[in-house]
Amino acid sequence: LGGIFDEIIENAFKKVGAGGDIKRLCAGLTLLPRPIPISCLAAVCGFNEAHTRDILADFSPGVIVDSEHVGFRDEDFEAHIRDHGAALSSEILEAAAAHLEATSQRDAYSAEHAADILFRAGRLNDVLALAQQQMSDYPIDDPALRALVYERRMRAAIRSCRQTGNVRD
Repeated sequence: LGGIFDEIIENAFKKVGAGGDIKRLCAGLTLLPRPIPISCLAAVCGFNEAHTRDILADFSPGVIVDSEHVGFRDEDFEAHIRDHGAALSSEILEAAAAHLEATSQRDAYSAEHAADILFRAGRLNDVLALAQQQMSDYPIDDPALRALVYERRMRAAIRSCRQTGNVRD
C-alpha cells in the first residue's frame, strides 16, 4: 500500500507544483476532525476553495470528497498523509485554532471543535473564554449536539484549569 500512496502523493506534487501547498493540506487533513468542511480546510491552509478542491482531487482515491466535506477513505492513507504534513503541523494547528475561534460563534463545525483545537494548540485562556459562552448562543441547531458540545467545552476548560493551576475559573 505504501507504494500506491507514494504514487498518489507524487502525482499530486507533479500536478500542483507547489510542494508546500501539498504539505499544508496534508497537515490540515490530519489535524482537523473529520468530516472537514472544505471551506474550513481551505481557510486553515490559507488557500481558496478551488485550489483546495484541486489538490483533494489529486488525492483520490485516498480521500472521500462530497459537495462540502472531505474525509479519509481509510486509516492507512491517513497515516501516510500525516507523515507528509508533519513538518507543518504546529503552524497549521495554530492556524486552525485561530480560524475555529474566530468563526465559532457563526459556524456549527467551528463551534463544535474549537475548544479541542484551542486546547491542543496550547491556547488555554481561549478555551476558558469559549467555555463561558452560553450554550444557547452556539450556532448549532441540534439540541443534543449542542449539549454534547457544551460538555466537551467544559471538559476542555477543566483540563485547561488543571494544566495552568487555575482554581478560580
